[in-house]
Amino acid sequence: MDKGLTDFRIHEIDIIKAMMARALKKNVVADSSKFEKVSYMNVCPLDQVDMIITNATINEYIVKMYRDSGMNVAYTPKSAL
Repeated sequence: MDKGLTDFRIHEIDIIKAMMARALKKNVVADSSKFEKVSYMNVCPLDQVDMIITNATINEYIVKMYRDSGMNVAYTPKSAL
């Protein structure tokens, strides 16, 4: 959460940032294995993201932590599957 959105694709960072600058809504789709991992290229702080969409295997503690910080996280809880 502290490092924001990061990526390892050094040649795509400028493209990602340009798309985000023009987008009305910034939704990030990331599988649950990406949470709490930091890559070496910073894309943006999380307060610049409107929503994170992820899969059902995410740890519900992590979802709570992100939501408590004000982040909108969408996923289907395992209990609903």
